[in-house]
Amino acid sequence: GGGSAMSDTAASAGQTWAWTVLHTMSEGVLGIDRERRITSANRAARHLLGWSEAELVGQDLHALLQPRRRDGTPYPPGDAPLSWLEGGGELYFIEDVFWRKDGSPIDLEISALVLPQPYLETQAIVLLRDVSDRKESQAALLKAFQDRDQLNQGLEAAHAQLLQAEKMASVGQLAAG
Repeated sequence: GGGSAMSDTAASAGQTWAWTVLHTMSEGVLGIDRERRITSANRAARHLLGWSEAELVGQDLHALLQPRRRDGTPYPPGDAPLSWLEGGGELYFIEDVFWRKDGSPIDLEISALVLPQPYLETQAIVLLRDVSDRKESQAALLKAFQDRDQLNQGLEAAHAQLLQAEKMASVGQLAAG
């Protein structure tokens, strides 16, 4: 009988370790069932999305977090990358928009996979990484390049005008001479 108590302790320690890792990760992690209802949400997911676990659990992930695209148009559930999970698929590093509790959009990098063994009612996990800062940085960099190009075009035009003025001055000097 002592051996089984030992394995129970090991299993319990493994569950404690997994729970600790899950709740200290900087990426959001949502558990979902086969109907894409949320079964769990780690601390980072709750922080990113602004909802409490009680508000998230039992909700349809798509209806709650992806009801519309960034432009405000409806987002049919079948068009969302997470619909791929239904065929037992998986997805990695797909960028998409979710909607926070306060109604603001958040740009996320989403990875998801179906668990080989369901854990209680959880059939799949969805990892969420906030990429808003990266997208803002990319937009700022793009704007800086566009501004630089406009400045360069302005400088080229001014240079051409200066050359033309110098030519005219030379012609004037020749004529005067």
